[in-house]
Parts: sequence; C-alpha cells; structure tokens
Amino acid sequence: MSTEQPSLAGVDDIDWHKLQHAYGSADDVPDQLHRLAEGDDSSIGDLFGNIYHQGSLFEATAYTVPFLWRLLAAQGEIGHSGIAALLSAIAEASGSQRSGWAEKSREEVWKGAGVALKLLSSSDERARRGAASILACFTEYADQLTIPLRGGLRRPDCSQYERARIGLALAAMGEFNDEAFGAHDSAFFAEAKDLAERAAAGNTDAVDTCLSVLIETIETDPEDLSNWTG
Repeated sequence: MSTEQPSLAGVDDIDWHKLQHAYGSADDVPDQLHRLAEGDDSSIGDLFGNIYHQGSLFEATAYTVPFLWRLLAAQGEIGHSGIAALLSAIAEASGSQRSGWAEKSREEVWKGAGVALKLLSSSDERARRGAASILACFTEYADQLTIPLRGGLRRPDCSQYERARIGLALAAMGEFNDEAFGAHDSAFFAEAKDLAERAAAGNTDAVDTCLSVLIETIETDPEDLSNWTG
C-alpha cells in the first residue's frame, strides 16, 4: 500500500514483521494506520487489541505511537477521541509497567505532548477532553502541565463536566481545585470532588481512578462514578 498520507510518511520503512504485538508479528499495524488515516475508525479497535492488549504494552507499541500523534495532529482542532483514548491508555499503562518497551512507549507519548497542549486550546470540547486525558497521565511533569490545564477552567465554553474532568486531571497531579466542581444537583460532581480530594492527598487508588474516568469519558458525561469507585 502506498503511503500517500503525509502523516504516515516513513511507516512502510519500519520492519513491522520483526516487531511483536499481542498476537505476534506487527505486520498488520501499517494497514491499520492507513485505514485510520483514511477515516476508518474501526481500525482504532484493532490497534487497541494489538498494541494495548488488556493493559499490556508491546514492542510494536512504541513504534506506533509517533504515527498516532501525527494522525491526531492532522485532525486539527477537531482532534480524534479514539486516538486520544489510545494514547491516554498507553501513557497510563506505561506509568505502572516496568519493561523496556513500556518505558520507550511512555517516552514516545510524552514526545507528542506539544500536540496535546495545543489541543487544550481547541474550540472543540471533545478534543480538549482527549488532550487533558493524555496529559493527566504524566504526573511527573505536573510542574509543566498544571498551569495549562488550570487555564481551561477560565474558558467561557468550558462545560460543567469538562470542568470536573479538569479537576480530576489536576488531582491526579497532586492539586485539588475546588473551583472545578462547583455546586450542581448531580451526584457525580460531589463524588468527583471527593475523588479529587483523595487523589490530591496522595491516595494512589484514587489517582488511578481519576485516570480511568478521564480516559473512559472523553466522549460521554457520566451520571455518577459508581462504575469506577464501587
């Protein structure tokens, strides 16, 4: 297949058949990336299954991440929630796994952080949600990320759910921001505030839950946190 998409330049120069993912040789990854570039969103599910399988990362994961960033950047202000979710999941998993490929995958996701920071200023809320989900996974860079994340709370188009999500992202980085939750009728906001307080205080389970909520609610507004907090 020809690499006509600029965002995939060089993808066919990689010896994918020598790389491994969850099901063996990664020689099917280039086709999945091409399909994604051409608008076939079903390929996101295939990529999830191959390079992030049940939370595990593989040799091919690190090689795939740069192309995911290019594809996300090519979406412009609209972003792509599926790509953002996959990058977020890889970043979240790489923070707890101790393997050379997990560390390399994490490095590759962080290299694209500039794209996520740019998307924080997008006019599209879904794009901003995806960006926040990715960045929240890099708690070690909190000193660089909390200010731009906090800036989202001042946007006039920031919805109540987006504000709460920003609050959870900040909490994962050790900062509790009461402004993010406000006073609302839905139980979700009280639950989110409680979760954020525990995460900001250093509760590792609460931090993990914050990241799970952020990754799984890029497109949806949860009614409560019972699915995550029990």
